[in-house]
Amino acid sequence: MISIDRQKGIRAIRSMMTNAKKRLNDGYSIIIFPEGTRKKPGDKPDYKSGFIAIYNEMKTKILPIALNSGKYWPKNTFILKPGHISIKIMPTIEKNLKKNEILLNLQTIIENETNKII
Repeated sequence: MISIDRQKGIRAIRSMMTNAKKRLNDGYSIIIFPEGTRKKPGDKPDYKSGFIAIYNEMKTKILPIALNSGKYWPKNTFILKPGHISIKIMPTIEKNLKKNEILLNLQTIIENETNKII
């Protein structure tokens, strides 16, 4: 796990980058939830841009994944509802895209696919 203390501003980004490099160099994959937390199904997306620093620095592709876990594990509660969580893995997004392009691309892909499975 790579934790982020958003209160620390740029120091948090530097720490995240150091930890991400170490994990990738050690052969681990990094899973990032670009919204930072669950949202209610159908709510407007709020993607954070912190993952772009890792994307740019590591010169790596992104594997977008859509899931409907918010439908069965709602935001702000630990009460689980019965059901089946669906996970959809989409084609990778190429490396070296510009910040606005990768953010829009990722958000569009994930939101479109998530809406299909909720």
